[in-house]
Amino acid sequence: MAANYRNGKALSRWRFALMACFALLVAANAAMGRYGRHVRESRPETYIAIAERALNSEDYPGAFAAWEEAYARGPKSPLVHKVLGDIHHRLGHWEESIDAYEDALGVGSGSSGVRLNLMTAQLELKRYETVASLGSGFFREGFTGPLFAQYIATAYYRAENYDAAIPWFNIALGGLKNNLYLLEQLKQSYTRAGKDALAQEVQEKLDEVQRGVQGARPGPRP
Repeated sequence: MAANYRNGKALSRWRFALMACFALLVAANAAMGRYGRHVRESRPETYIAIAERALNSEDYPGAFAAWEEAYARGPKSPLVHKVLGDIHHRLGHWEESIDAYEDALGVGSGSSGVRLNLMTAQLELKRYETVASLGSGFFREGFTGPLFAQYIATAYYRAENYDAAIPWFNIALGGLKNNLYLLEQLKQSYTRAGKDALAQEVQEKLDEVQRGVQGARPGPRP
């Protein structure tokens, strides 16, 4: 009897210990969950992601609301300023998008998207000299993708500086080979710059590319 009593007490103590451990684990998990939520809610990236999803859904009030939360948590984050620029850019608020993208650059953004959108906003406002200057500066920084060259060329073309546009169209075509739009713009630039022989060469290239496009089209179904 005494042995059974002692065994029963030992089992009770083990049950109590196990229940206490289980309670501690539950409390610890709850605390970790609260801490995780706190960390997520304190990071601007959490609200940047929400703002981007809202922007992609064309929920602009939601995007602005999420951006305000992101800014409150990371006013010096380049991504925070980029997202604001993206919202304004999508809405056609060119001046506001320019301000936001310049703020992003001011806090060290390395994004090519920030730079390209800054150039397109300036193009929309017909600030062609600004676009050419910005693009040339970005090229010197190492942002040498074909779209940078295309935007510089477009700025010179719209400013009717065709001689300046020509080399940039050629650079853009180095990365966007056989692009019909760029070839046409290059041909027009040569023509307006009085370089008819070069314009004819580009026209021949255009004809060749167009024949290739037509030849690649599937024939009629039997």
